Amino acid sequence: LMHRVCEAIEHAHQRGIIHRDLKPANILVDESGQPKVLDFGVARALDAEMDVTSYRTHVGQLVGTLPYMSPEQVVGDPAEIDTRSDVFALGVILYQLLTGRLPHEPTGRSLPEMARLIKDEAPPRLSTVDRALRGDLEVIVAKALEKDKRRRYQSAFDMGEDLRRYLSGEPIVAKADSAMYLLRKQLRRYRGFVAAGVLLVVGTLAFAAYAVVQSRENLRLAHAADESAQQANLQRDAAIEATGAAEAARADAQRELALSNIQRGRMSVRAGSITGAEGLLWDAFLENPDDPAAHWALWELFARYPYQATIQAHSRLARRLVLSPDERVLYSGGYDAMVRAWDTRSLELLGEFQCPREVWSLAASPDGRWIGVGGPWGTIVLDTRTLTPIADLPEADARALVFDTARSSLYAASITGAIRGIRTDTWEVSWSRPVHTQLIYDMQQQPGGTLLATAGFDGRIFLSDPAMLEAGNESASREVLSGGEQILCVAWSPDGREIAAGITTDTTAIIDAASARRVATLHAPCGAIRHIQFTPDASRLLVGGWWNVHVWRRDPEATPGAGRPAPSQHWQRVGAIPVPATVYGAAYTADAATGYLGLESGLIRVWSVDGRPESLRIPGHTGRTVATFDPTGQRIASGDSAGVTRVHDARTGAPLASVEGHARNRVRTVVCSRDGAMLATGGGSTVSLRDPNTLAERLVIPNTYATSNSSFDLSPDARLAAVFGQAWDVRIHSTADGSLVASIPREPAEPISLRFDPTGRWLVCVWREQPVRIFDTTTWREAASLNVGARSPWTCAFSPDGSLMALGDWTQDVNVFRAPAPDSDDRSWTNLWTMSGHAGLIYDVAFRPSDPATVATAAADGTVRLWDAATGRALLTLDRFDGWGANSVSFDPTGRFLLSCNSDTGEVVVWDLERFDDAIARHVGFELERRRDTLPADAAARARDWAAEVLARTGNR
Repeated sequence: LMHRVCEAIEHAHQRGIIHRDLKPANILVDESGQPKVLDFGVARALDAEMDVTSYRTHVGQLVGTLPYMSPEQVVGDPAEIDTRSDVFALGVILYQLLTGRLPHEPTGRSLPEMARLIKDEAPPRLSTVDRALRGDLEVIVAKALEKDKRRRYQSAFDMGEDLRRYLSGEPIVAKADSAMYLLRKQLRRYRGFVAAGVLLVVGTLAFAAYAVVQSRENLRLAHAADESAQQANLQRDAAIEATGAAEAARADAQRELALSNIQRGRMSVRAGSITGAEGLLWDAFLENPDDPAAHWALWELFARYPYQATIQAHSRLARRLVLSPDERVLYSGGYDAMVRAWDTRSLELLGEFQCPREVWSLAASPDGRWIGVGGPWGTIVLDTRTLTPIADLPEADARALVFDTARSSLYAASITGAIRGIRTDTWEVSWSRPVHTQLIYDMQQQPGGTLLATAGFDGRIFLSDPAMLEAGNESASREVLSGGEQILCVAWSPDGREIAAGITTDTTAIIDAASARRVATLHAPCGAIRHIQFTPDASRLLVGGWWNVHVWRRDPEATPGAGRPAPSQHWQRVGAIPVPATVYGAAYTADAATGYLGLESGLIRVWSVDGRPESLRIPGHTGRTVATFDPTGQRIASGDSAGVTRVHDARTGAPLASVEGHARNRVRTVVCSRDGAMLATGGGSTVSLRDPNTLAERLVIPNTYATSNSSFDLSPDARLAAVFGQAWDVRIHSTADGSLVASIPREPAEPISLRFDPTGRWLVCVWREQPVRIFDTTTWREAASLNVGARSPWTCAFSPDGSLMALGDWTQDVNVFRAPAPDSDDRSWTNLWTMSGHAGLIYDVAFRPSDPATVATAAADGTVRLWDAATGRALLTLDRFDGWGANSVSFDPTGRFLLSCNSDTGEVVVWDLERFDDAIARHVGFELERRRDTLPADAAARARDWAAEVLARTGNR
């Protein structure tokens, strides 16, 4: 926002206007985020003469709002006021936006006191208000607020450029004040004290010098040679120790810097700044591929921007892309005059051909034998086996090319607006007919038909019959749209009945080809629309422009244009992927699952069109639902608000069994025994023990109480079931016959959660707003009590080895405790740290089986998060429930899959936590090449080894 404000002020400065009263009240931000600067009532021209301007400012007269005035404005000399005075006001506004306060608060101060502060006193630095603001942003604000205008940014443009560099992760131009400059300022300010101090220091140094001389003499006389040698050894040891401490401090500082950059990268991902995020996150990952924080931050990046791979295909704009008919080869043409062929699986370069100048168009023959290449220099046809020319037609310039096998022709769309027909048996231009009045941007042939759809610079779309064009028939071309802007692309629906085209900025029209009637208008922010593609079933439309590729879905129950009150009502925008640069060329696989995007920078991004992070969704539940993987990871057991328990296949989501129970009360807890032989569910006032395959009921434990996801639990050997009773006590039952084995007295509060540790040694009991009580299962006596204050614990989980316990609470935190060692007499539980970040009750907690240092949490804020249990830092956020609570969390036994439940729809969602590892590994080589001259060789080798291991595991090259 401030970058845009700087641009607006620079615009005024370039026209010779100084605002002189910049403040937040004079800046209006519209709904699109565009600022508008208002109230130029006290502005004056830069070159205005003071004695002739109609609005005169006298010496000593203050113009502006005092807290936003520069020092020269406070002095009141109009001759000293220039564009740098507005830069100072921009610095005050930026300081206020970042900290919520003014550099110098006027409250309780007189006008003379405020004027003195602005003129003489430096404001508190940003980092003293919020440590998160230290670094480049603090330097930018400090430079804008310099008292000496010669040391400020010399223009609003310079300040805006530094803000742009900061947002893009580039080095800023501004530098922090040198220590010498700060020292000189302080010396001038405190001359009297400095003089006295100097005298004191001189006297002290003189005395010290005398003392040192005497000391050395005494030492020389007092110590023998052997004592001198001993002293030397001690000094050497001290130096070694100091060096080690310095290295450790340096390593700690580097680690903190890396974590800070990772966090900045994650925030850039959420803000939509992919370029800045990629730079920060890849720098951190390539330095240390084993760092979980860097890995999961990249996972988040690819979850939002699902690129499978990236290649630097051209040195300039990647203008056209086309796939071979078998989709094994991708051909690209760029403004660097190169045509290149790429293996679509490995993305290895197969061959290349250099054209006379930039490439405008590419087309693959349906039989895969030829590639047509067009440009301002004409048309060249290449043999796909060798990428050598078999025909050269300099008279046939081509903005677009189409092969027509049925007519043995290649059609070339010219910059003159004509279509030329080229015979593929003789490679000669056989005819040329004008269609548009200006150049043709795109041309596509009707699927299963003969018509050519052309989009032109003249804002018109024509449908032309090539046979009639060749015959010179005047009715060969029929206009189906006019009055648009420059139309850059056109696409046919798979059935050949509809045409889609970008008719203006941000706007796509869908036209019925037979009637020329517009049946839909789709509007979404993407700038000039440069590529369009229907999916094979015509249910979706992919529209790409400057900033986004949008995915539109057709309403399956709506007939296009049939009685619709608004033409776009039968289409819905269901997704969008931002792109880091303008997309000029695109090619999609036949199933529209993979897109290849050619960017202005010459990059080609391979895009997974359906790149959602979740691998499975299981609908069909009613209301709040809880779910868990079984110990094999092959099945998912769930229970919903209607009292229905279900079992689904964990890979396909197919239903395997279901049963109603618990008097149709909500199922609150689902637990699988560790051997997979028993499934237990709790709800209403009963706990049911069931066969995990058929869900047949084996045993019912009556008169129970349940309120959370963990209202009861099975012991590790599944011989015991711990439940809450209706009297809020704890009862231990035998799972063989339901007999009561032991009981624990109630607490004066509602019971919430029960959990055995993996060894079966402990039972953790949680009552609302009470200390957490831990019982020894050999005696059923209390072994420990954890007083967590007013946190109101809710649920807990143990690491696979039982050494750690994570306790989620009502106050949105997760506390991690170290449990007593099994062979130790020490019964104390150590609170290691608190993990904060959720904005709602923690419903469920789980440790990852394959990596016990990773903890997953599900909360009422609708997010599932991963945490590093070794440091307490957040690693990953999954927010797929639109703000509705994430009701439970469970890992499969491999730790690869993670599930949770939507508290509104009851849908069970499964994430593949290795889903984007392949994409990350595929990018390693590309990112290493970009850092070839800066990354240490050992770090690069570690990154390559990591990528090779991942690709070997996933079965991809």
